[in-house]
Amino acid sequence: MSSKRILLKIFLYGVAVYAVFGFTVLLFQKQLTYHPRPLAAGRQTALSSYNWLREVRFESSDGTKLHGVWAAPPEDGVVVILSHGNSGNLSGRIPLVEKLRDLGLGVFLYDYRGFGASEGEPDEQGLYRDSEAAWEWVRSKGGIEPEKVVSYGRSLGAAVALHLALTRDVAGVVLEAPFTSIRDMAGEVIPFFPAGPFLRESYDNLEAVRALTHPVLIIVGEEDTVVPPWMGKTLFEAASEPKRLLLIPGGGHTDAPWVAAEAYTRTVSEFVQSLGAGGLLYEK
Repeated sequence: MSSKRILLKIFLYGVAVYAVFGFTVLLFQKQLTYHPRPLAAGRQTALSSYNWLREVRFESSDGTKLHGVWAAPPEDGVVVILSHGNSGNLSGRIPLVEKLRDLGLGVFLYDYRGFGASEGEPDEQGLYRDSEAAWEWVRSKGGIEPEKVVSYGRSLGAAVALHLALTRDVAGVVLEAPFTSIRDMAGEVIPFFPAGPFLRESYDNLEAVRALTHPVLIIVGEEDTVVPPWMGKTLFEAASEPKRLLLIPGGGHTDAPWVAAEAYTRTVSEFVQSLGAGGLLYEK
């Protein structure tokens, strides 16, 4: 067999493997991206034990019924709309709600479609619609003016928080452990395989942050083994002023508020105060 035919066979074999791998990624992208859990009865009962927390039922613009919790702010206070990551449900984020509440902030935490007690199946555009519905609830039912709303996203929620800030009026944005895009994340997870052409969802935070005109605070754990720290730093470089970057030495993916409690408290408080939104927060 000639060397040309051998090379051709190797090439065709490589193309076939790439195609099979690619279509596997295409077929199972949702399962790879989203890891929701239903809200167990015990967790539901635990939520009701917080006398400062109110459960909320609301609807997305396409009629999907959603579940959230509302921690009302002090009088004339600031409210954080909290968009969580890609796994579990809102019950696992109550410690973060408590942390923010200790700063004098109100919080609206919600589950995306398909997560917890929310109906439906998750997808990029659906999550964006769910964040918009959360904003509408805070405005109409919570009675909070947009200039007192901060869009806060963690991990996958950073993309959702950015979308909300680009489509609805808010005072500022906080991004904790954000990635640059799903394509970049795929490149980190499977660097030997260019999966980009097979990805139907993008969650392109780099493009979004370049379009952002609101003040932004980006929080990066320098030992994050889930989202590489360079991604948050890249987003910071791409963002327009006013912007702040909080690097957490030793911080992982979701532990920044506790690994560096004093720095987190001070930085988030100063950022919110810089928005001129009012509210009694952390004092030095």
